[in-house]
Amino acid sequence: MPAGFLFCCDECAVSRIFTKRGWLNRDNPPAVPIETKKQKSSSHLIHFKTKSAGLISSLNRLCQKVCVIVAAALMTACNGSLLFMKDQEPPAKYVDARAISFGMQRSIEDSGLFRHVVYSKKPSAETVELAQSFGPHFNDRLHVYIEGDGVAWRSRFIISRDPTSRNVLMLDLMAMDPAHSLYLGRPCYLGQADDTDCESTLWTYERFSETVVDSMVAAIRARARKSDYRKSAREIVLFGHSGGAALAMLIAARLPQVSAVVTVAGNLDTKAWVKHHGYTPLFGSLNPAVQPPLSSRVRQLHLVGARDSVIPPELVEGSIDRQPTASVWRFDDYTHNCCWKQQWPLVLNWVRTGVSPVFSSALESQIDVTVIQNFRVNQALQSAAAVAPDSW
Repeated sequence: MPAGFLFCCDECAVSRIFTKRGWLNRDNPPAVPIETKKQKSSSHLIHFKTKSAGLISSLNRLCQKVCVIVAAALMTACNGSLLFMKDQEPPAKYVDARAISFGMQRSIEDSGLFRHVVYSKKPSAETVELAQSFGPHFNDRLHVYIEGDGVAWRSRFIISRDPTSRNVLMLDLMAMDPAHSLYLGRPCYLGQADDTDCESTLWTYERFSETVVDSMVAAIRARARKSDYRKSAREIVLFGHSGGAALAMLIAARLPQVSAVVTVAGNLDTKAWVKHHGYTPLFGSLNPAVQPPLSSRVRQLHLVGARDSVIPPELVEGSIDRQPTASVWRFDDYTHNCCWKQQWPLVLNWVRTGVSPVFSSALESQIDVTVIQNFRVNQALQSAAAVAPDSW
């Protein structure tokens, strides 16, 4: 056990430290705790003085209990079971196995700043042939999926060693996409947290920083030039969930090939989000809400759930209203993670045709009526809208 814990657990250690530093004054105890200006400005520590020496023994007992708990936690960590259960594989391996089960290929893309894990999926021959009916350049599109923030914090005060999450909604949605697509990992995610230059700030306070965005832009550019069945992607469509939606908006402003952005329960105003939850501000991060609106040539579709307690729709309404080409689909019964797979065929059809779907009576009971009334539906393309993605 570290010597620091033996010192901390010494019954007299707390009283010696507190008395030596003047935080506990046995000779002339004041009536109430006071806070000195010097300490407030330098370390934000409260300058406690006590009425009686009884507080010393109370602090000693409390310290001993804390030390026992911390020591047990350290022993558990040494056995490798603090972060993961012994019978549970790390999240990165879980994601890898899931991607392989979908027939995706794993690779590493070095942006020059960081290494990004990429899972890619090529369209079938039938998809390539049938997609010609949606336009001469449809096969030149590349769909890029960006996951949410993952597990940046293990608890309120403990930063994760690996921010990768087992909740891979965007990977599951990409599996439903018949187009040429890739799942782009963020810097230091998916098992890369021990890479050179990876620091925990990159998945906490600087998760949307210029450095992160620039690295992802470079990775997408490199991938767009590496297609196996065409020379390069003429168009790029970005899909992002939660914090991945914030990155999608920031990336779209830096990539002229982006023709459309789809966000799912997107964190489109990070300042409003941290204020709503009482989180520490994301120092060093960009906020999509204060960036210039995207070009009018970039189509936008924002999916929000009325029961989303992580990012309530009212937090992003102002940010969306600033965008000239934004459409919003608001689902009354949907939460932050549920139940976006049900509507993904309609979303993919919107990406292909640019046409909002014709909603059935069953769907109208789930989606906000005011949104339905705002949809511009081209009756001539109803038959195309009814084509399921897996029937291409």
